Amino acid sequence: MIFLGIALKFFCLLTPFFVFSVFLDATTGRTVAEKRSIASKTSFYILLICLLILFFGETIFSLLGITLVAFQIGSGIVLFLSSLDMMRATEVRTRNVSGKSDPSLVPLAMPVTVGPGTIGALFVMGADMDSVSRKIQYSASIAIAVFIIWLLLFFSGVVLKVLKEHGLQLLVRLTGLFLAVLSVQTILNGIISFAALLRQ
Repeated sequence: MIFLGIALKFFCLLTPFFVFSVFLDATTGRTVAEKRSIASKTSFYILLICLLILFFGETIFSLLGITLVAFQIGSGIVLFLSSLDMMRATEVRTRNVSGKSDPSLVPLAMPVTVGPGTIGALFVMGADMDSVSRKIQYSASIAIAVFIIWLLLFFSGVVLKVLKEHGLQLLVRLTGLFLAVLSVQTILNGIISFAALLRQ
């Protein structure tokens, strides 16, 4: 149950249905084969970026002189603002991708999927990996979340027919609500950690 909870947390953190909406817009006019190629490359980039941030975030903390407490509060605020945008959005659009340029890495993988709030949350989670089992658990959870995103993008035509526009917008808002709760919890954890430091 704990593993499933972590996987769900990562899944929502990557805002899959928002990514799906942007993917549809960015791949308008392309063939099914081109869309599936972009879906596969995007998913690979997402997985690679997330694992790099998760495993090397603590090293970056040390190099920049940033405390975990500061990043918990800061990333929580950014994540909360992102969640508000998702809940208030009436239509999801991305900037136009000119010609046949490949949108896999930019903007789909970054910053649409792995944006500032997600990066901050991954940094904080990475700092919490205090054992080999936790590292395996987190890595597997990210892999599962990215795999589901790949399924959504790879079979985007079928998924859109099932969800339709209204269903997709509803799921985007629900994801935003979950992120809002997650961001508040991250901020509270930072405040609690800061209070504990003051008492020392």
